[in-house]
Amino acid sequence: KQLRTVRQSSGKTQAEVATHLNLSRSTVVQMERGKRRVTADDVERLALLYQCSPTVLLPGAQVAETDCAGDVMVDLVQAFPSIRDNDEQLTETRRVLAIAKTLTDLEQRLCLDSNSLGSHSYNVGAPNIAWEAMEQGFQAADEERRRLNLGDAPIRDLDHTLVVKRIRMTKIDLPKDVTAIFVNSQETGFLVIVNRRLPIEARRFHYAHGFGHSLFDRCHRSCICSAQSRQDFVEVRASAFANGFLLPESSLRRYLESLGKEVRGRAGGVEVNLFSERSERVREVTDLPVTGRKRRGAEPINVCDLTQIASFFGVSRSLVTTRLRNLRYVTEAQLELLDELDAQGVATAAHEAMALTDAHVESEHDAFRSRLVALAVTAMDCGVCDRDEFTQIGELVDLHEAQRQTLLLTTKMSSKERRTGARLSR
Repeated sequence: KQLRTVRQSSGKTQAEVATHLNLSRSTVVQMERGKRRVTADDVERLALLYQCSPTVLLPGAQVAETDCAGDVMVDLVQAFPSIRDNDEQLTETRRVLAIAKTLTDLEQRLCLDSNSLGSHSYNVGAPNIAWEAMEQGFQAADEERRRLNLGDAPIRDLDHTLVVKRIRMTKIDLPKDVTAIFVNSQETGFLVIVNRRLPIEARRFHYAHGFGHSLFDRCHRSCICSAQSRQDFVEVRASAFANGFLLPESSLRRYLESLGKEVRGRAGGVEVNLFSERSERVREVTDLPVTGRKRRGAEPINVCDLTQIASFFGVSRSLVTTRLRNLRYVTEAQLELLDELDAQGVATAAHEAMALTDAHVESEHDAFRSRLVALAVTAMDCGVCDRDEFTQIGELVDLHEAQRQTLLLTTKMSSKERRTGARLSR
């Protein structure tokens, strides 16, 4: 049953799996029904096909998020064998996992769980078709914005916004065909590793994409997000979530209206029939036609509008044009013209001419590394962490000696305040 569930969520057919394993389709059916033994080699090859952790394919994988047995790095290497070919990427991945494990350990020792309800999740099962996956993603995006009290505001520092919800996000160099890696274990917590080679807007999108995985795919210990797996249903769902989370329909509509662009007629046509009643006694219902042919703000959305929207929400212009098309705010002809002008560099020139916010400025340090440093200082204050461990944590996140000494001064101040308070209480 677990094999069938993972296959369906990836959007693969039994025939495709049979071809990949060089087996007959009937053999794959028997494997999924538990009537044929599944070898370790079968599991490894299926994990490679589904771009997931091999542990997901084993019986009892539904409780994987509470099972700390096994090495996360081993799972990643099995799901993503090519990572072994680059020593630098392998070392950096191990380092990021070590930071996540250290942060999780500190959070537990400081008993932060006593003040938290934990991260949210949606137990909706695997989608059966791509449209269902997309709907689940969009609905969850709207719900998460409400739950996190984000309203219609843009989310630029996504990693800072979600780190307090125990979603760790970081960026390292990954192979060109890999956009992100999602890791889920009791040791690391939820960790989203995005390819540092991507533009900042694309990284922001894949941070949101990984957040979607943390909400829906907790039975997976790891997911490799790549061009090869983009059509898998779990990937479609996570991408739909990222679309709706970063650029909600209501936010886009209000921003367009602030630019003087009317939107109702773009999506619903230029004539609307309103419900109307002729009198309260007769209760005779009639339709009241309202035409919008001479309405204000009906001009096409131009390159300056496109550029302003992308800058305001901190997303790529490609994401904006995709949302505009799906919401029917632009026609196919208008979309082609916008794409053509963007390719010619007109949008970039417009961005510079309007002196818009530079979306390419970001902190070199990730929010979850900053959180580790802050909690390490708190742990020193509470006596949970000693000086040697603090030094090791500082070295793990590349703190210089001078920076570590400065942070240690804050712990000395706290100790002095505690001693002063103790004397006053006596």
